[in-house]
Amino acid sequence: MSLLAACSVSAAALSACTSAEKSSDIDTATMGDATAAVSPASANPAGEVIPLDSDIAQVSDMERAGDTLALRSGSKLQVGTLEEFRSKAATTLDIDGQCGDMTATGSTFVLACPNAVYLIDKDAPSMDNKVSSDRNLSTAVQTTSGEIVAGVKDEATVVVIKDGKETKDFSVEDPTDEMVAVPVDGKPDAIVRINRKYTIIQDVKWADGKQGAILRMGKGVGQISPAEKGMVLASDTIGNQIGLYFADDVIRLQKTMTVPESPWAVAWDHKNTLAWIASTKENQIVGYDPSQGNLDEKTRYQSVADVHNMTVLDDGTIVAASATGAGLEVIPSV
Repeated sequence: MSLLAACSVSAAALSACTSAEKSSDIDTATMGDATAAVSPASANPAGEVIPLDSDIAQVSDMERAGDTLALRSGSKLQVGTLEEFRSKAATTLDIDGQCGDMTATGSTFVLACPNAVYLIDKDAPSMDNKVSSDRNLSTAVQTTSGEIVAGVKDEATVVVIKDGKETKDFSVEDPTDEMVAVPVDGKPDAIVRINRKYTIIQDVKWADGKQGAILRMGKGVGQISPAEKGMVLASDTIGNQIGLYFADDVIRLQKTMTVPESPWAVAWDHKNTLAWIASTKENQIVGYDPSQGNLDEKTRYQSVADVHNMTVLDDGTIVAASATGAGLEVIPSV
């Protein structure tokens, strides 16, 4: 059975998404503002662990473009392949420490910063290609058609930039903490954003210049990650769940599954069609198979401490980055 066939939307799932949630509905004493639990020390992590240079060792963000990785820590960004990180040959770039979330589209890393979005080519990394803005941008994605869609720091506003000029400006539900874009066959890219304070997940109708539907993501959304064909993964860090969403039309929850405690990083494995989570409380990386309509556990590995970022290369290799200096873990494909 194909993934999309197995994940066809039920009437119940659709009806659950038709009424908009409001951030004021949340009990902030028990929900929202998720943070990753502090890990125990690393113990027998699977695969290989690559030590990182001291100025990049505490990884706060990681993205991949093809087999090239970009690792960020403070005001440093390192770009390179696994072999370049092994041999200490990755390119180091100086960035503004106030820059926000990083994403990737095709061969380009996209870094949102105060008053600019930097487009960093994976094969020739530099800070030379930037799109200026009058806004203090906290997160940005580039669509496959070339537009930049960005969230404004501390504002419930999203802007669309095309050919270097802001073409749309519209309100959304609360400020954006993270945003991802995922291609959809025959349609504009699906763009999904989260707000951690109120644990909401929302699609963005960027081509129309308006916000989309709003859903509550469990008790405390941690991270989101693009998958394929309009599918997005999300971690419920407080509620100990992984969620699988579709946003090819209107955002809708397809499935949740209980996972090890304090899941934070999530990543999609295109080769093996698996959804991966990293539990910081238990130092585990677990893969789930959605192909039969559920999220069935496939395999699990021991991880380095404090995995706050994870990605899966095209060949199925898992790469997990420690936020506290425990290294870059590399696990071969299942």
